[in-house]
Amino acid sequence: MLGFVAANDQPGPNSVSAWWPSAGLGVVSVYVVAKRWRLIVVSLLAASIVGIALSAGRPLLMALAIGTGIIVEALIVSRFTVHVDDKPRLTTMREVMRFVSGLLLGALVAGLIVGSTFKYYVGASGTYADIVLNIVIPHAASIAVIAPVALIARMKTRSGTPLARILHPILLTIAALVSFAPGGFAQLTFLPVPLLAWAAFTFSMWFAVIELLLVSLLVVGVTAISDSSPFSWLQAMWLDPTSVVQLYILVLTVTTLMIAAARNERQKLEEEHMATAMMLHDGFEQSANGFALIQQDAASFRVLDVNSAALSLLGCCFDDEGEIIEDSRLTRLFSMQLAAREGAMTEVWDDADSPTPVSVTVSRNTNSTFGQILLVAVVDLRAVRAAEAALALQIEREKAVVEKLTALSQRQDDFVSSVTHELRTPITAVMGFAEELDETALDTEQREYVTIIQRNSARLLSVIEDVLTFSRREPGMSDGTCADVDLADSLAATLDDLRHGIRDKEIVVTNSLGDDPLLVRAISNDLSRVLINLATNAVKFTPIGGSIDFSYSTTGDRVALTMVDSGPGIAPDDLDKVFDRFYRSSRATHDGIQGTGLGLSIVQDLVTNMQGTIVLESDGQSGTTAVLTLPAVETSS
Repeated sequence: MLGFVAANDQPGPNSVSAWWPSAGLGVVSVYVVAKRWRLIVVSLLAASIVGIALSAGRPLLMALAIGTGIIVEALIVSRFTVHVDDKPRLTTMREVMRFVSGLLLGALVAGLIVGSTFKYYVGASGTYADIVLNIVIPHAASIAVIAPVALIARMKTRSGTPLARILHPILLTIAALVSFAPGGFAQLTFLPVPLLAWAAFTFSMWFAVIELLLVSLLVVGVTAISDSSPFSWLQAMWLDPTSVVQLYILVLTVTTLMIAAARNERQKLEEEHMATAMMLHDGFEQSANGFALIQQDAASFRVLDVNSAALSLLGCCFDDEGEIIEDSRLTRLFSMQLAAREGAMTEVWDDADSPTPVSVTVSRNTNSTFGQILLVAVVDLRAVRAAEAALALQIEREKAVVEKLTALSQRQDDFVSSVTHELRTPITAVMGFAEELDETALDTEQREYVTIIQRNSARLLSVIEDVLTFSRREPGMSDGTCADVDLADSLAATLDDLRHGIRDKEIVVTNSLGDDPLLVRAISNDLSRVLINLATNAVKFTPIGGSIDFSYSTTGDRVALTMVDSGPGIAPDDLDKVFDRFYRSSRATHDGIQGTGLGLSIVQDLVTNMQGTIVLESDGQSGTTAVLTLPAVETSS
């Protein structure tokens, strides 16, 4: 309808409309519909514009050029202003600049399309540049006035007082009428400018855009009715007076939009700063630690801000109004900090003058507005003191427990030592008399009885020795110092001690060490005890008619003694536990094999003390392999 009115205002094949509301409405139509409907809407818009042009007497080619120009123009402007989220906006300075750039480019393209057709097809008079310029300016003015209505979201909150919102449109209308009424002077056309600037600064952007639209309609209507304008004196110049009015509207609109966008950005920035300040102040106020900002003014100190925690922790330094008490402990700390010229100074107040134990840190800064600023940070030490007291109490309790456990362990050691000593004396007597009996004339049954007495006495003595050794030793203790020891000789002596058990079970022993010396760094007594424990275990677990093999190897500065028996082996699950004190494997318990579970634990301790290693390997079915590794004796070259 607006296009029909504008086109028929100047009907005929040789005329172009003085104003183009369809250009602005074409841009709006692209904005307000969903993306999937834009092609249909643009097609309908093109058809309606061509029909309007034909109804006003324009030739078909001219009508098609007008429709094409407006559609291309609408697409160009929308491309500049529609964001990636498909939501056109016009609230920031950057968005306004993109919108202005888009409308100028779109109007220029439309002017070139329509002006070329008008000039070279219809044969209009005037230069090509004049024709194009008189089309571009009305197009741009129409888009600038109408399109922002669809781009700017209406503010939910109102700006300005109700009286100002009523009086301002009235004053703006009067200013427009005074400027553009018949017989008006071009010198008065500035009157609407300050009023629109006032609207852009005072009211919302929506309010300013609506006023722009109303003023533009008023100016166009007044100049159209009176056939005259303050710019009529430009009739003889290159620009049509009507186009000058449109240019005036364009400049007025762009100026107002920029002012409103700048005001929006400033308001948003102020709101962000205010929100940040409020958030920081809330954190400042709600902090468990105390904070205070103090301004130094000559010899006095003035509180700029202080939170409730600081007032509570340093109550002796502040009065009821929150000001610092002169000659207080805090002001003395300020003076010391300023005199020392240090970046920060910290004191711990934990005495009778401070009702609450606190740590007070004062740092200095210089601010362009407030001058010398002192930042006070106060940390409540009551939790720290309570934790220290609880820790001290816990330490005392643990010390008492340790002392009790030590005393209990000592009593146990003393008891074990006493019992083993008392047991060893009668066992030694039993073994002595058994040896005497063995040397007398006995029958076969009597000799068998003596053998059983000797075997079980030796077993009981071994158990007593293990328990006694365990009670006396601590990890890392030694019965001597490392020296050069012949490993082959020690092993031979061990096998000799066990010859009766080996003979009784008909075990085949293979000793690959030979008679040549094989020197290692070890403690002689400890090494003998290690070998006797390992060999005894092998003899105990090897079945009758089994075998035990001894071999060795040297690698660098280490000598490895390997013992392999043909017994049932150790279950893989038990391998990690056999070195634990008093641990006995499930197989040994099931088979009724005697033992205390201390032998391997003592072995590991003795070997570790000699800087060696002991490793047991077994698949739980085909025997056990024990590898004893000791430092080799360095030989001179």
